[in-house]
Amino acid sequence: MTISNACILQLKSISFQTLECEKLLDVGIEDNEMLLLYIETGKVQRVQAEQPGKEGIYQNGNILWVDKTDRIYGLNQVTTLFFAVVWIDRKRLIEPPVLYKASQTKVDPLWKQLFTVAKDSFNQYCKQQTLFWSLLDLITQEHTSYPGKMEIIIEEITNHIVEPHMEPLTVSELAKKANMTPASFSRAFKRHTGFSPKEFINSCRIKKAKELMREKKDITLKEVADLAGFQDEFYFSKLFKKKEGVAPSIFKKGLP
Repeated sequence: MTISNACILQLKSISFQTLECEKLLDVGIEDNEMLLLYIETGKVQRVQAEQPGKEGIYQNGNILWVDKTDRIYGLNQVTTLFFAVVWIDRKRLIEPPVLYKASQTKVDPLWKQLFTVAKDSFNQYCKQQTLFWSLLDLITQEHTSYPGKMEIIIEEITNHIVEPHMEPLTVSELAKKANMTPASFSRAFKRHTGFSPKEFINSCRIKKAKELMREKKDITLKEVADLAGFQDEFYFSKLFKKKEGVAPSIFKKGLP
C-alpha cells in the first residue's frame, strides 16, 4: 500500500524472529526506514557503526530503535524478537520518538496482536495501524508509576558527583544509558529538568564545591575543584563566578 506523504512515520511491516547466540539479525531496511525492536525473551547486543566501540546490551522487555547501520547480535542460546519496519519522514522527523520503559504486561499483548492481525483487507490494515499507534502512545510517554529513565539518570549524576575522583561524565555516556542519541537525550533531559545535561552537571558540581568549602575551612581551591569533579582550578573558578556572581576565593572568605 502506498504511504501518504502526510505521514511523519508509518508501520510498513511486522515480523517475529528467533535469534541464536552470536547470530546477526538480518533485516534489510531502506535509508528512510528504521526498525522498532522488541526483545520478548533473551538478550541482544547492539553495535552502532556510527559510534565505533559503543556497544549496548538489551534484555527482555526492552524496546529500541535500530538504524540501518546498526548490528544486532543474540547473546542467549535463543532470543525471541518482534520488530517493526517503520517508514520515517526524515525531513520532518530528524530523530525518532524518545522511548520510555512501559509495563511488559501491557506491551507484550500489543506486539502479539500486531503480528497476528490479518492484512488482507483495508479494514485489517487500518486495525494494524491503530494497534501500532497505540503501542507508540504507550512507549513514548513517561509513566508516572515507573521510575523513568530520566529519574534514574539524574540520581546517577548526583551520586556520581558526590563521589571523589570519579571519571568525568559525558553526554554521550548518559545518552547511551538512556538508549538515545546524544541530541535526542539532551532535548529530552532539558524538557524533564529545565536544564541541559551539561548545565545540570555543572550545577551539581557547584553545589558540591560550596558544601566542601563550608565543611572544610582549610581546603584549597585546587582541592575543591578536584573533589567536585572539575577538570582544573581555572575552569572551576570561572564557572563559579559566572553562576554565583563572586569568585570562589571571595565566597570562601565570607563564610562564617
